[in-house]
Amino acid sequence: MNNTKCLFLFDTSSHFNRSYRGMKDRLSDKDRDEDIPSWAVGSALRMVYREMAEAINGGLPCTHVLCVMDHEGENFRHRMYQEYKANRPPKDDLFYQQKTLLEEAVKYTKMPYVKVPDVESDDVIGTVATVCSSLGIKVVIFTKDKDLYQLVDDNVSIFIPSETKWVSGRSEIVKNFRVLDREGVKSEKGVYPEHIRDFLTLDGDVADNIIGVKGAGSKSIPQILEIASLDDLIENPDILLSSNIRTRKVIVDYINNNKDKILLMRDVATLKVDVHVGQNFRDWRKPMDGLSVGKAILKAKNSTRIKSV
Repeated sequence: MNNTKCLFLFDTSSHFNRSYRGMKDRLSDKDRDEDIPSWAVGSALRMVYREMAEAINGGLPCTHVLCVMDHEGENFRHRMYQEYKANRPPKDDLFYQQKTLLEEAVKYTKMPYVKVPDVESDDVIGTVATVCSSLGIKVVIFTKDKDLYQLVDDNVSIFIPSETKWVSGRSEIVKNFRVLDREGVKSEKGVYPEHIRDFLTLDGDVADNIIGVKGAGSKSIPQILEIASLDDLIENPDILLSSNIRTRKVIVDYINNNKDKILLMRDVATLKVDVHVGQNFRDWRKPMDGLSVGKAILKAKNSTRIKSV
């Protein structure tokens, strides 16, 4: 009998955000006429179920499941850096209405879920994955967020779902799913997981308003980090001058003039892995008797109607 424990860890806020953005401008008349809109909720939950089934059918064991969601409002990163995500347009009321409905629907599927104030879902995922890995528990993270690649180790991997496209009126797989281990991260990003934080700091992140190092790009950064870590570069930027990196002088000048800013950007990009989650591993057993997506959404809508009376 195989007693291996394996946690499927879903970045559910990311699933919902992608569903909402992807569907908002191409809704059917039926979706638009819903008294309580749920199109993004259904899409996100079906994505979670589809990825879970694909992983299990592909041979990955699953004994436990946890859906992680972002808490509303600002978090500790905004106190560190006031411009954090300041370039993003504000979310509309419909987004928050459906996000609330999603949380209610997840309860009826009996999928364990958690959200923690003052941190982001990435920090909760980072904490859960780090603690589980230290206990020898396997973790598969379902996300498209490259920030989470830094968590990959001998026990933690990243699931990349298959890619499909419509061919002759039906969906066909054009790229099979992948499970990224350490070598997979290296193949994808050019660096191993322990260097992802430095990679992200050098590269920057437009979506989060994290400013990267001028002259450093996704192709040159692996070369840079082969020469020196970010700490070494802060200490001695001139180490790059003897390299063959085309923009080395621009990079060196930027580092010399912006050391404090670079260190701040790295702090902002660093995952918090000591979050008080308030739940235990035994709470996350894979559910066996939850409602289907459609029935869970229907129940959630009825609950919402009752609360609004």
